[in-house]
Amino acid sequence: MEKNKKQMNFSVFYQDGVENYIPDLADRKISGRKWVNYGKDNKLPFYLYDCYEKSALMNSIVNTTVDFILGNDIKTDIEYINSKGETVEDFLKDLSLDYMLYKGFAFQIIYNKLGEVNELYWLDYRKCRVDEDLTTVYYSKEWNRLAVPKYIEYPIWKANEKNSRGSKVFYYNGTSRSVYPLPKYSGSLAAIQTNIEIQKFHLNAIRNNFSGNFLINFNSGIPAEDVQKQIEKEIGDKFCGAENAAKFMVMFNDNKESAATIARIPEDQFDKKYDALNKSTTQAIFTGFSAPQ
Repeated sequence: MEKNKKQMNFSVFYQDGVENYIPDLADRKISGRKWVNYGKDNKLPFYLYDCYEKSALMNSIVNTTVDFILGNDIKTDIEYINSKGETVEDFLKDLSLDYMLYKGFAFQIIYNKLGEVNELYWLDYRKCRVDEDLTTVYYSKEWNRLAVPKYIEYPIWKANEKNSRGSKVFYYNGTSRSVYPLPKYSGSLAAIQTNIEIQKFHLNAIRNNFSGNFLINFNSGIPAEDVQKQIEKEIGDKFCGAENAAKFMVMFNDNKESAATIARIPEDQFDKKYDALNKSTTQAIFTGFSAPQ
């Protein structure tokens, strides 16, 4: 009788387990809903902002450009533009940042009883959704968490309207053919995501002193699946991460023949490969923003 064959099983430990992807940039109208999805999953602006927060290079380019837009000083006789005490500079800085990240921006206009502009409030562009006809803004803080969140409706300001009352929203989407604009750097999103991963690589190279450097072979047979998972968990908990980089491992075995062997994996010069990759992605990001290096 032929002996039962056992499959080889191995595991790789990751420190973060972060999902990496480039989202579908296309807008999507879902039947029965008033608004158009911003990106296929309706989370595109949150992804773009996440890139801005995590990529040091993108963050630097965007912030430097915003500072350039604002200049040294803004001269105006208006001290505050709303009851929150926000200045014109505060207001313009928020709009400029949104324009750099999304190529669009929005702000709320509050009128007095005479139909005059009384206050202006910046609206976070990530939280704005609009209908196909660009007549209404749907504002919610829950788009990234709920498919159908609670929202506030605002009519969109039109240039030819007169005798305005209450509150309206100035919504800018540039010259986009869609209701939502695409950022200037959209062609560099893969490079920006790569830049983020390179940063993680260098951090994890320090934090995960154990991971990737040693291969542990248990030579006493293949245990049951639940035992394998328990062994993997204990190794990951005890020996992965910067906090355990200087600790040593103690093995208890029945005899020498069944002892675990530890083999060091030869260095593959990943750091040099990542440095070369970093140069090409840096160039791609600068190109996407049309920014000089």
